[in-house]
Amino acid sequence: MVKKSDKVLIVSANGYGNAGDDICAEAAKIIIRQATPEAEIKITSPPLDEDSVAWANFIVLGGGGIVYDANKDNMENYLQYVDRALKDNKLAVGIGLGEQGIVTKPGAKRYVKTFEAMDLVTFRSRADAKRLSDLGMNDGLAIPAQDLAFSYDYSSYAQLHKLKNLLSRAVYRRKPKLALVLSNQEHLVNDLKLAFSKKEKENALHFRELLEKNMSALTKKYRVTIVSQSRDDIELAERLTKEYDCKLHLYKDVSDLKKLLRMFALQDVVITQRFHGLIFSLMMGVPVIALGYHGQKQYKLLRDLQLENKLLQYHEPEKIKHFIENELQRSPSGLIGGKRALLLDETHRNFINATTDINHRRLQQVVAGGKSSYAFIDKIWPERYNVIAKLVGKDKKVLDVGAGEEYLKFWIAPKSYYAVDIHKCTPNTIVADLNKMPIPKIEDNLDVVVAQGLFEYLKHPQRVMEQVHDYANTFITTVYISDKKMKLWTNNFTKEEFEGLLEKAGWKIKETVKVPRTKQYVYLCEAGKK
Repeated sequence: MVKKSDKVLIVSANGYGNAGDDICAEAAKIIIRQATPEAEIKITSPPLDEDSVAWANFIVLGGGGIVYDANKDNMENYLQYVDRALKDNKLAVGIGLGEQGIVTKPGAKRYVKTFEAMDLVTFRSRADAKRLSDLGMNDGLAIPAQDLAFSYDYSSYAQLHKLKNLLSRAVYRRKPKLALVLSNQEHLVNDLKLAFSKKEKENALHFRELLEKNMSALTKKYRVTIVSQSRDDIELAERLTKEYDCKLHLYKDVSDLKKLLRMFALQDVVITQRFHGLIFSLMMGVPVIALGYHGQKQYKLLRDLQLENKLLQYHEPEKIKHFIENELQRSPSGLIGGKRALLLDETHRNFINATTDINHRRLQQVVAGGKSSYAFIDKIWPERYNVIAKLVGKDKKVLDVGAGEEYLKFWIAPKSYYAVDIHKCTPNTIVADLNKMPIPKIEDNLDVVVAQGLFEYLKHPQRVMEQVHDYANTFITTVYISDKKMKLWTNNFTKEEFEGLLEKAGWKIKETVKVPRTKQYVYLCEAGKK
């Protein structure tokens, strides 16, 4: 029986004066509205609200870094909502959750047991999902996805930033705008009691000391705005603004959210200690320099994007000193347009779109009546998608055989797209077991057939390769070269064996591309003589 989902209660850390927590709650509403358009939605926050739980038939832990047991009250504040939902046989999910320190055995056991009983749990990074798996959570139930803030609509702010850049170049030349998004590290360590070491705290404070020593010089180069993105940081921001005669931007509650995002859009460069300050900047296309700890949420996000080398890490004080005393002051234009600042390219955006889509799609599956599991985008897949996308080109009619979750679609922007897989991975999947039946007929004039990570699993790979001729004259496929046969593989090809099969099946190899940092090869083939 499909559980009801027309009264949804989002439980998050919203309402405590933190822009990141508030935007996660707002983004959760967007995701839920897509999954169940007619639902009535309420947002609450801890401690447990008995009346709200009684009203709802669908409980959603709405993202953010709420998973930690260093503060036991925090753990129970959220899990009690889930306990009540499970007891009353209501839907219970968590989307875009962030693990920020599970440090006790009882806490680990409590989280694992509760999460495994829920209908869906997605995490905001691969590292967070892996952490729960390492603690004992069923590997298929700890689903890596993306932070909920990526689901918010930033399009108007991105356009505003572009317009600002055009006007700046065409109309006037003034000092560039620099936003400093600073975090009160003492609050995190002392009040929340998160798992930061004394050394990490000292390193973070060292950055601020260096920054303050150079503030007078910075105000001569930039129009500086000190940003308090959380109520916890207001005292620090007000003090720095008063001492160094900078502009001040305070965030107090969700009514200030649009004003805050507009401020970000009007900057030339952002330096942020705050995780969501990084996300805001990335999504608007504002050059951003991020600071953080190794293993912290900024690092996890950038590692997923393979940009972790651009994070200024507190445990490298000499690099931070060089950045503040040299790079930051030498040439503003060089900093904004240089290698230090973070900007997303098309591949990064494709990855973010694909991992963000996991939150949306998996929630839709749960609402439709099933428990959701496993949606892993392996670290090497974006590299493979990128290679394939360049070979496919834009605006093509594509048949993706062995499509899985259809993530390739985010990379290729197809004119039309058809997905075939042995499992019903999406509502659009055409289900076919190619070990038992031919490729299903497609009523379209296709440009290209793609089959990635497929032939390792087939009993008769040459026969399927031959069938592709009936669909298109261009065929893109892959092979993984391994020293040993992987689990579930039927075939473990050598490169020569695989290329020989393609030729026997009537395909002429036009181009071979090795996927960077992997043992995979992508082949662009055209129909030849059998």
